[in-house]
Amino acid sequence: MQGQNPISFGSGTIIANGKIVLTCAHCVVPHMQMSIANSTIAGKAIFGKVIFIDNDIDIALLEFQDQVGTPITLADSSSCEVGNGEFVVGFPMGVTDKTLFSAHIASVTSSGLRIDVSVNHGNSGSPLFNLQGEQIGVVNAKHGSLSQFLTQLKDTQAMASMSIGGIDPV
Repeated sequence: MQGQNPISFGSGTIIANGKIVLTCAHCVVPHMQMSIANSTIAGKAIFGKVIFIDNDIDIALLEFQDQVGTPITLADSSSCEVGNGEFVVGFPMGVTDKTLFSAHIASVTSSGLRIDVSVNHGNSGSPLFNLQGEQIGVVNAKHGSLSQFLTQLKDTQAMASMSIGGIDPV
């Protein structure tokens, strides 16, 4: 984007009539103009407006005046099982090229799916696809945070204990 300096990055999926983008609520900056930087028109951002946001489930919909691309197919994730192969497509760390990550379902919980894929800033809002190319989820968070852990460690009082589990032998 010429003359634009994004303050945040995220990914999303074109759905419905090709004018709607599905992403994470935490990717939407309140009172800021939202744009698609990776448009088919090189160097030109396409601006849209937020038409739905739910911070509790971390979902947002952006609407654009014109069609921004071909919509993908959404599918039900209820048949997902631990070990199923999946993949994520997104724009981590603000890269301008689509990046594909292979993934597997690591756990299925009442609050959603966990996958074994690297999640970085900019992957939020990325679609999780099944092997048939249907979107079954939206990537919204890392499981655990190194910076949060380091803060907890720094603030730990003397004689505190730490439980370490899940160590794989080398």
